[in-house]
Amino acid sequence: MASGCCVSAAELGRQFVQFSELLNRSLGATGRAPRLVGPDVGYGAWWPPPTPGTPAGEWLQEFLTAAGSVLSAATIHIYPFDHEDVGGARVYPLDQGGDPACLPATASHWCNASRVLWPGPGEMPHLHTAEDFTAPFAALVRRLAPHASLRIGETAAVDLSGVAGVTDSFVHGFWAAQQYGWLARSGYAVVHRQVLACSSVSSAACHYGVLSNSPMFEPAPEFWWGVLFKRLMGTSVLDANATVAGVPAGAGGISTVVRAFAHCSRQHDGGVALMWANPQRVPATFRMTLRGEREEFHLSAGAGLRGNVVRLNGQVLTLDGDELPPLAGQRRAATDALVLAPMSYGFAVWAQAGVPACAGEVQGSGIK
Repeated sequence: MASGCCVSAAELGRQFVQFSELLNRSLGATGRAPRLVGPDVGYGAWWPPPTPGTPAGEWLQEFLTAAGSVLSAATIHIYPFDHEDVGGARVYPLDQGGDPACLPATASHWCNASRVLWPGPGEMPHLHTAEDFTAPFAALVRRLAPHASLRIGETAAVDLSGVAGVTDSFVHGFWAAQQYGWLARSGYAVVHRQVLACSSVSSAACHYGVLSNSPMFEPAPEFWWGVLFKRLMGTSVLDANATVAGVPAGAGGISTVVRAFAHCSRQHDGGVALMWANPQRVPATFRMTLRGEREEFHLSAGAGLRGNVVRLNGQVLTLDGDELPPLAGQRRAATDALVLAPMSYGFAVWAQAGVPACAGEVQGSGIK
């Protein structure tokens, strides 16, 4: 590894195997032997993507070749954006239109949230999206550790404690919707978000907590998105196919700018939940063919895109003492178009969709 670690990938893999054997001898008869998860390394340990002849790729291949048979889950860390690119000397100021941070790329730059949070092919060559990191890792795990599930052991949009006004603001939800949707669609079973709340030692410089450090432990904007995600989106992923009016269509009829991901509903047998993000300054309209009325949950910025105020269906979200507010959706008829406001993200749920693939999929949300 580039860090100069004294334990090689192959040796670390052999130690995983030895530890697995020890656990099975000690606890196997009880049926409570812990599951082994690893290697849980940052992408510096394996980036560029694992291809023959690249030292980083060889490290991961060596580890999985040695330990793949005993892993219950294979994990890595991903931080798609570099701290300097988003919050350091290379950041451009906001434009008058209120777009998020403007990032340079070669001789030009973009001031559009869709480019900041999910650059397209050939754009911003110094940055990488979640797809760049996770797709080659998933392919390698499926080949060398086919019984291991895929997990992200640590992630946020920006490394090194995030950036004030970006990772602690409303705009961070665009990244969350894209990355979590993509990871679920790609077969990743678990994502561990960095971090729930910053420690008192590092809180002054920490800006990527799901709970804010100023004021302490108040919900950051992504918290509200996360609660709705856990309440509404089930674990079975569907192949979303929608027609979006007013924006260019991409693969499967989904806009190349508007992102949408469909899962089975977590709360309704046979129901469907849709998660979307519209990071453009014009509305987008979905035409859906699902049966029955739906509930819509539109999240919008209440104090600018880089502020920390979130509105749900127009109402500012705040805690009621130590309790969550109701977080109720708006009911719409099946014949009504789903209209996504500019620079917004959110969810929609069709409780009576009656999708056979979602029969028996009701799960507890874990968040009440």
